[in-house]
Amino acid sequence: MALLLPRRRQVMRLLWRSRWLLLIMFAGYGWTLPGQPLGATLAFWMPSREGLILGATQSLRLAGMLAALDLLLLSLPANLLLDGLQVWLRALARILPSSLRPDPERIALRLWLTLQQIEKGLPPLRGGGFVAAIEQAERSSATATTVTLTCTPLRWLDGVVMLGLFSGGMAWMALA
Repeated sequence: MALLLPRRRQVMRLLWRSRWLLLIMFAGYGWTLPGQPLGATLAFWMPSREGLILGATQSLRLAGMLAALDLLLLSLPANLLLDGLQVWLRALARILPSSLRPDPERIALRLWLTLQQIEKGLPPLRGGGFVAAIEQAERSSATATTVTLTCTPLRWLDGVVMLGLFSGGMAWMALA
């Protein structure tokens, strides 16, 4: 919670932008899950008490995840995020069968290109719609760029953390 205080304005802006998603999730659970209706009159049209409780729980979970993700993305530079993603994907590629194995360099490069395009921003839409704006952006950024992605090797502590997260996840799934 103390990490959120300096970035409170950005987190609150993100949650304000997500208000409709959170509200629809809350109402969707309230009106779709069976349970005791909130009121006796027009009980068929009322949300259920259980649905509203579960909707509030899920909305708060989503808000917490959005705040944590926003904190992570705002506090780390893009190259460290891509480095971490590449390390996790390499570790994942070691345990997956070859048909499901991801290409860490390719995924990190695509994400880097996407982040660069987001920073530039799309030009304003004129006449041709969204597809024309994307084609115009591709033509304007057709210069060749060299990208160097570095990958920091895993340390022993990283392996312990990954093993702990994996073991905790497996234990949680076994208990659920």
